[in-house]
Amino acid sequence: MTKNWIKKILSSSTAIGTGFLVSIAPSGSFAQITSDELMPTKPQEQTPDLKRRIPAMAGQLDSSPQNEESPVLLSADEVNYDETLNIITARGNVELVQEGRVLLADTLSYNQTDDTITASGDVKLLETTGDVMFAEYMELTDKMTKGTLRQIRFLMSDNARLAANGARRFSETKTELARAVYTPCDVCKETPEKDPLWQLKADKVVHDGDSKTIEYYNSWMEIFGLPVAYFPYFQHPDPSVDRASGILPPSFGNDNNIGTFFRLPYYWAISEDKDFTFDPIYTSKSGLVASGEYRQAFESGDLYLQGSIVNDSEYFENSSSNKGHTRWHIASRGSFDLDETWSWGFDGNKQSDRLYMDQFSFWGDPGNTLDSQINIEGIKGRNYFRAEGLYWQELRSSVSTKQSTIFPNITYAGVGPADKFGGHWTLDGNIRGLKQGAKSESLRNSLKAGYDLFNTTSFGLATVSSLSLQGDLYDTNHLDNTDLSEDIQTRLTPRISTTARMPFYRSVESGSQVIEPIAGIYASPNSGYDRDIRNDDSLVVEQDETSLFQDDMTPGIDRMETGTRTSYGFRMGHYFDDGLAIESTVAQYYRFSEDQTLFEETGIDEGASDYFGALTIKPVDYFNVTYRFRADRENLSLNRNEAQFRLGTDDTYFNARYTDIDQTQDPSSTAIEESYLSASVGIDDYWRTTGYWLYDLLGSDSRYAGLSLIYEDECFIFNTSYVRDFTNDGVDGPSDTVMLKLTFKTLGEINQDISGYVPN
Repeated sequence: MTKNWIKKILSSSTAIGTGFLVSIAPSGSFAQITSDELMPTKPQEQTPDLKRRIPAMAGQLDSSPQNEESPVLLSADEVNYDETLNIITARGNVELVQEGRVLLADTLSYNQTDDTITASGDVKLLETTGDVMFAEYMELTDKMTKGTLRQIRFLMSDNARLAANGARRFSETKTELARAVYTPCDVCKETPEKDPLWQLKADKVVHDGDSKTIEYYNSWMEIFGLPVAYFPYFQHPDPSVDRASGILPPSFGNDNNIGTFFRLPYYWAISEDKDFTFDPIYTSKSGLVASGEYRQAFESGDLYLQGSIVNDSEYFENSSSNKGHTRWHIASRGSFDLDETWSWGFDGNKQSDRLYMDQFSFWGDPGNTLDSQINIEGIKGRNYFRAEGLYWQELRSSVSTKQSTIFPNITYAGVGPADKFGGHWTLDGNIRGLKQGAKSESLRNSLKAGYDLFNTTSFGLATVSSLSLQGDLYDTNHLDNTDLSEDIQTRLTPRISTTARMPFYRSVESGSQVIEPIAGIYASPNSGYDRDIRNDDSLVVEQDETSLFQDDMTPGIDRMETGTRTSYGFRMGHYFDDGLAIESTVAQYYRFSEDQTLFEETGIDEGASDYFGALTIKPVDYFNVTYRFRADRENLSLNRNEAQFRLGTDDTYFNARYTDIDQTQDPSSTAIEESYLSASVGIDDYWRTTGYWLYDLLGSDSRYAGLSLIYEDECFIFNTSYVRDFTNDGVDGPSDTVMLKLTFKTLGEINQDISGYVPN
């Protein structure tokens, strides 16, 4: 039936016309084509959709075959049909579609008897995977899945390229190329004969779609046309693979703590839900560091494990008697859902000694402590519950307690439904057990009930009024201070407060303006300070323009601000229509109650406080300034300054930060005066350099400094960096690290931030 239909159309043996279309289908089937668009030489270019050039009689598009004799759709400027030989010949803008594959050519002949297609002249074959083949000549059979090709070029879905003198297709998934070249680098448009930045050449290349690999036999790598490495056999995943086992890009450098080092990680994709990276690191001073990380995803959560171990042959805690000591670290975390309400998780972090991760700085900055915890958490409606145990390892030499434990730590927070007055009841509870080495052991129970009332008047005054009663019970064993009472300590604290805001708004030509006066009064009986209650969670009190409007300016539970205080201030803002803004806040408080011990420990004093404020200026996208201050109430001298300035884009910017805290005005804080500078310069589309410097103005000494130079294009990353750490506690002198990393894209990589470690 199909052949008779073709004969009727081609009765004059030749038909000529732009976009002439012939549908060849088995008897009884409906004409069909693929919905895939043609892929051009560059992915960003778009070619016309075949669907728009096919008459409605072609039917619905379907890329999946309906039976063994799938239909063929042919379009060309000129089509000839030889009835005797059963051969169709097409010339001029030839397009042929079968089972989702699209073939373009200048000239094409299709032998229907043996299902053989011969194409020549600027031949392009678009695969269902998104890969594109280019050739001078193709002879294909078996639904275009087998055949031979001459002067072939591949454009893969990730824009990588393969070129060869010839090729054989054994199936729709396996192609063998002779004398082939592979590169993901773009070819220079002005000088296409110029060698790319890097390329792989091989006598034979096999692209196996079943195993999703590209294999090279008798191959070598060239950089700028010069051979640099030979591989009898080489393999990497094809572009359709998101993750595959193999060697990751190496890195090497020098650090004065561990000497010259070389890092060559191997990635093992165990299955779709788990993987493992073995990351051996050779160091000239300390030998081989064995490290690795394991990741697994579950339906209910995820798991991460990391660790390392080394028999340190150089030094340990600067003591020659400890040479050969085994040093190690572990880091783990997990988070799992039990049901819609409950979940549990953990973090486990530990190292053999406090200097290990500072000296072997491959896993980031450990900070002042390594924290570990296990928890169970539940959230339902307006109720929150969390029970946890915590452990931390102290890494600072200045802190005598090296290990501390909190168990249990049980927290509950509940909020009732809104009543007819617009308020709601609250209930908060906490049970905490704390052991601080040889310092103390304590058990604290705390329960707080309250009522919050929210109201907004018709003229715009917004108020929040609160009433609460908190009870605390402490059972403490003071191991390091026998002068303190070990009797059970109790505390009952009622509190009442009201905070009011009155925003004034007006619309202006460039946007809108807001002026908002704020005032509040906060009162509780002036119970004073109980020295037998140990302060463990209220150690740092930060007074600023936001904490002034809280019921209690002290964090935690162990310390409480009692007595009566009023706070007042205002906020102003100009908000531009394009989202940019200028905001400022100034506030002060006045305490009517005297508590000398509270002042000595937290800096919260009676009478009028200093002035606190903040200013944020962001007039344009590439410029912003943030400034926070504390000014003396009598002479307006600045006791605290925090300023941050940023100018530039994401690639090229300059950032500066200045911090100055006067400890005499804030006893719970450490005196700080430091400056931090960082900059990044995008030299061109490929090169950029970054640098940073942290300087301690009080000690007149640098803390950190670093510089990196980075080149990145579509196929290659070059990253070299230098970092100097002046703060290595317990290590002989500053630490210098020089690192070089080369990444050949598509040959195996893990996406990561290559900007280097920037200290907090």
